[in-house]
Amino acid sequence: MKWLNQVSTRLGLLRAEVVVLCAVMLFFLTGVALKLTAGYRERSELIEKAQAELFIGAESDSLLAAEEQRYEQSLAESQKAGSARRLNFNVATAEQLEALPEIGAVLADRLIRFRHYKGGKLRSLDELLEVKGITPERLSVLKTYLTVE
Repeated sequence: MKWLNQVSTRLGLLRAEVVVLCAVMLFFLTGVALKLTAGYRERSELIEKAQAELFIGAESDSLLAAEEQRYEQSLAESQKAGSARRLNFNVATAEQLEALPEIGAVLADRLIRFRHYKGGKLRSLDELLEVKGITPERLSVLKTYLTVE
């Protein structure tokens, strides 16, 4: 309390005024601390969201349209070509995935990132439904070409 008297004497204020100023400063510092904590939490949530969406991608409509066109072409080619050998998804490279009729460069990159996100090994091909661009119909076609071991 001695410091409170010294501060009030030096500033030329009453002791009650110094107490009020200290309370206001305490509220201000508390607000700053809360704002910084909330900002840190928002940033960490955004980072987690970005990490989770690495395999989803955020391509423009033109890239998605081009990929859809390649998918349609490859679907027609696969119906003509018949069956192909099955590829182990857990060890397949991006080039090997691109060689499959239903997968383009963008989707192959997403699948590789998804595999890394899952720890490098999938237990079932059904997990691929979490990847943007893999529909149940496309997955049923991919199951003829892919396997997980």
